Amino acid sequence: MENLSEINNLFKEIWTSTKAYNVENTDGTIYKLNNPVTYIPPQIKEIKSYENGPIIIISAPGAVGKTTLAKHMSHVKKGYYWDLSKHTLGDNSFIGTLAQTFGYSNLPKVLESLKKSEITLFIDAFDEAYIRSGLDGIRSFIQDIYSVIDKSTRPNVVLFSRSETAEFLQLELMDLPNSEKKYCVYEIDYFNQSGANQFIKYWLRNKGDETYDTHSATFNVALNAIFTSISAGMNVGFDMWNTEDTRSFIGYAPVLETIGSYLLKSDYNKIYNEFQDAKTMEKGIEVISSFINQLLIREQGKVINPLISSNKDKHEDWNIIENLFDPIEQIKIVQKYVLNHGKIEINVENLPIWLQDEYVQAINNFLPDHPFLKGKLYSSPAFRDYSLSILISDPATEDISKKLLDQGNFAITPLFIFFYQIRNENHVKGSHIGYLYDSAISRIGAEESMIMTFIKERSNSNNIYDIEILNPDSHSSNNFHFECLLDKDNPLVFNNRLSNANIEAKCDIFLGSTRGGIELNDVEIYVDGINFLGNNCLFNCFNEDSSIILRANNETEPPSFKVEKKGHGATMVYWPGSEMYPWSQFHSKDLEESQNDETGEKFYALKRILSPFRKHRKKGFAKQAEFIDNEIVGSSELRKRVLAHLKTKGIIRLQSATNKYIIDEQDMAKIGISWVDMTKSSYTSIVKTFLNEI
Repeated sequence: MENLSEINNLFKEIWTSTKAYNVENTDGTIYKLNNPVTYIPPQIKEIKSYENGPIIIISAPGAVGKTTLAKHMSHVKKGYYWDLSKHTLGDNSFIGTLAQTFGYSNLPKVLESLKKSEITLFIDAFDEAYIRSGLDGIRSFIQDIYSVIDKSTRPNVVLFSRSETAEFLQLELMDLPNSEKKYCVYEIDYFNQSGANQFIKYWLRNKGDETYDTHSATFNVALNAIFTSISAGMNVGFDMWNTEDTRSFIGYAPVLETIGSYLLKSDYNKIYNEFQDAKTMEKGIEVISSFINQLLIREQGKVINPLISSNKDKHEDWNIIENLFDPIEQIKIVQKYVLNHGKIEINVENLPIWLQDEYVQAINNFLPDHPFLKGKLYSSPAFRDYSLSILISDPATEDISKKLLDQGNFAITPLFIFFYQIRNENHVKGSHIGYLYDSAISRIGAEESMIMTFIKERSNSNNIYDIEILNPDSHSSNNFHFECLLDKDNPLVFNNRLSNANIEAKCDIFLGSTRGGIELNDVEIYVDGINFLGNNCLFNCFNEDSSIILRANNETEPPSFKVEKKGHGATMVYWPGSEMYPWSQFHSKDLEESQNDETGEKFYALKRILSPFRKHRKKGFAKQAEFIDNEIVGSSELRKRVLAHLKTKGIIRLQSATNKYIIDEQDMAKIGISWVDMTKSSYTSIVKTFLNEI
């Protein structure tokens, strides 16, 4: 867990005001809070450490509660809360506003008190001020502040902003003379478990529901069931509150509000029973998807309701507003915002002229505070991978999702493949397979990966392939079955690496990306053609793993292309021209195309059943019978017959105590079948005899 601390530790560093001045201008820009603010203490993350300087910057993603924290601090420290949301900043705006607030006659005393840290200012809403004033206005304002308090060694000016604007504030302070030790930076983190529980209770109380107090036991059980379901969807188990990816979702105020709305005036026992059955990853994903969609609908209302109110009586066609900024449109706008490093793109071509400017302004004001965003990035992997799965499935937005994925500046999570599976009802596009594969193995190291991938054309089908990404060490909800059309216009694509895979496809496959090469480990690839998109291919052959590539066409790699092998396993390649550099060291004349007769189908079924045992011999050849029966054999009558024959011959036997299948190598040897036979593309005469007995 990253280095987090309680906000109260920072409270101790901030100076408490010892002087007070009457506010003469009561426009609400600067004022004291006489009453306490309901406040739930968050955790904070130190970005730049405190070194006796007068300025503290506190940043956070949108909708985390910066204003609440600013007002709470202002009240506790007896300081002044300063709201910049309606300010246009510029030259002398800092000192000028102080003069207007406290009176020109009192200005010298106020400035002197600031220099001596006798009064403390809590300045909020820099983001709104930045929108109104631009960077030049922010720069002038910061310079004015620093010119007054540069000699102070006590923190008595606290600045609040979103993460992105906080970067501007830091840059401006860095450019000032001798400012290095004059400021520190903290970031409000997401709520921990205690804070999340308090937040939801506070939210419910504000909605007039305090049932959680009279039925605390059932409330806690119901709430915990929701959190457990979400953590199951994120595949993190009971460590959910100590994992940043998970906490950034379940500890995020907008998500907690959505959970609160689910609990509002509800039957806690009914909620518990509903979520009690949602503790698998698959069910957890459904819960996460539902909450994200509810959140997007809530955010839509924040934008369109003011537009409806201001235009309902002005225009006959105001009803068009009701469909604006729907969940899909929000996802598109947010993803373009991230992809374009904070540039907002809005398509208003289909909107009436009277609405266009107002809608654009509404989005410009709202978007930086969208719960999906933290500065110019996604606030949570859950929001990011949900968005990617939605937009990559739409031909109109597929390219922007691929562009974001291909940038490679984040690690895709297992959420993506689940979201994609639900969205596309187990259908997949060939060019998306690599992203799904990367998602499936994202929580497993490459070398120790247990993920197995099988791709083969259906019998008597027209380029329809079954694509399976399976994890023999996990429950069935972590195994994925897709149907895919593969042809010249829709080839297979794997982007970074591929392990434990058997691919038999009468189409092209693309390996690697323009950013880098491809790493292959224990793969069997029989395809019409391979196109290497990167500049290298690495065969990772540790643990005596082997790799085979057979292709029909004669693609020529560029002269700079490099092929490397690590480990002692075998690597064999064959196609016309594979005897030439850079493939010559791996060229195998004995490698032939697999046979497509009935015996060839049996051979594939045999390899399919034995491959989990062959690829993980260090684990004693034992595999869960449930995985072999349900995932490897499945409903295939041919594989059922092959498995039955293996049992009859004593090669596979069921260990009833553990419900595992055990391979007997000695019985395999007696028949004349070896593990080497299972790495070949065609069957030997001994294997053929064995198969013909089926």
